[in-house]
Amino acid sequence: MPRDRRHDRRIQRCIVTTTEISVGTGVREVTDDEVEFFFQNGWVHLPGLLSPELVASLLAFAKERMGESGDSANLRPGQDIDSAWFKDYHDPSREEGGIFQPVGWSEVMGRNAARLLGRDTAMRFLTDLLAVKLPSAETGRGAESDFHQDYNLLPFDKMSVNVWTALDRVSAEQGPLRFFSRSHTLGHLGKPCDYAAEWPRVARVCSVEGPAELAPGDATVHSSLTIHGAAGNSSDRPRWGWISSYFPADSRYTGVPYRHTDGLGLKRFELADHPKFPVVYTPAAG
Repeated sequence: MPRDRRHDRRIQRCIVTTTEISVGTGVREVTDDEVEFFFQNGWVHLPGLLSPELVASLLAFAKERMGESGDSANLRPGQDIDSAWFKDYHDPSREEGGIFQPVGWSEVMGRNAARLLGRDTAMRFLTDLLAVKLPSAETGRGAESDFHQDYNLLPFDKMSVNVWTALDRVSAEQGPLRFFSRSHTLGHLGKPCDYAAEWPRVARVCSVEGPAELAPGDATVHSSLTIHGAAGNSSDRPRWGWISSYFPADSRYTGVPYRHTDGLGLKRFELADHPKFPVVYTPAAG
């Protein structure tokens, strides 16, 4: 089994040397050190990605939709998912006039995604959701999230990134994400399994890492090829998270069935160009 190392700054070596806050969104730029860490490991911890003021407003909006404890929202057919991993509220960034859209669709989020992928290329917003991992002993909505690669589910030919942002403080007992560092270098490993047993190189190359806790506004980002999962929420508090996803605008649609692209009329092996997936970042000309 890969080594399980609690993440700290000495392991990551990703000191935030500058904090550039976008006036409009309260989102900072990623640093060169963070980009390099992501390239090496397939994931990165971004302390203070969102400003305290912004994340407090996002959490207030989320609680309006899901209740103070995160368990009040009813499933919306065709939109939310009935999951044992967390209570789900999909597409807050698609709500016109809501606070999530100007953040999730902001240029700085798209540019951060492009930089982490290592290509100064246009980026599209894919989807987002509020993911509230409830206390598992009480609700059945805070179970362990199985280790997996997102690439299995996605209908695109290029890697994408998921940004997991803490809307409230997350402790080790609440199940922060854990990552098989360097697993993105091993390619697509198929359906979820005991990766270290089925793929011996995983045990040799990878170690299980991740931040032991997150402050409000901290985020982790991982590539669609990075194996990741989370323990169950053994605390008595909900774990409030916001997951947003981005993919390169020159990605081609592969035809894999996917709830967010089914029925849109996309053609196999052509560009995944649809207004449902707005371009949120375009590199400067020249």
